[in-house]
Amino acid sequence: MRPFLLLLSLLTAPVLYAQTPFEGEINYRFSILKKSPGFNDSTGCLQTTTRLLFKEGSFAEFPETCDMEYEYFSKQLNQQFLKLRGKKFIGVLNYEKGPSDQEPVISYEIREHTDTILGRVCNSLILQTQSAKLTFVYSPELYVNPEWYTNTQGGYYNYIYGMTKALYLKFTIETEQYTSQAIAYLIHPSHILFTDLPDVSLHPLVQLDKQ
Repeated sequence: MRPFLLLLSLLTAPVLYAQTPFEGEINYRFSILKKSPGFNDSTGCLQTTTRLLFKEGSFAEFPETCDMEYEYFSKQLNQQFLKLRGKKFIGVLNYEKGPSDQEPVISYEIREHTDTILGRVCNSLILQTQSAKLTFVYSPELYVNPEWYTNTQGGYYNYIYGMTKALYLKFTIETEQYTSQAIAYLIHPSHILFTDLPDVSLHPLVQLDKQ
């Protein structure tokens, strides 16, 4: 290859191969696959449908029937906000280090081509903690910038999005008490306005985990 063409290819490679992060809406259906006799999903959050809006690393989840009105992660603030139905306050969690009761990851594994969801071939990320096995099934087509979550240990976001570089389409949590699953049934790429995300300034904020 001529030196000029080589230089041109090196300069244009990041542009040609740069991925555009996903922006839009994903709908999930939650269900309990297995539970022990003493387990009770009193909140209803493990048996509902939910709508997720994603924009530039920030995202909000709106369950249809659940004690939770919404859950919102602000990339700019690196905080997770939780609003319960009928409550006038919003709970806040610092997600730079994560909640104090979040268990560390003991091991992790990526498996390729494990599922096909909504016509997309997916891989799986498996995280193991002391009391739970978490499996995230994702399509590389739904790209997210992993650098957005480099300093976000809360919710295991640094693992989930840092390693998969994508939004997941199925999530399974297995514990001794229960096994639950969320699976996407609708993907709608679209332009999301920041005004579509919750305005947390409308309610008093309460720090949920004072570290």
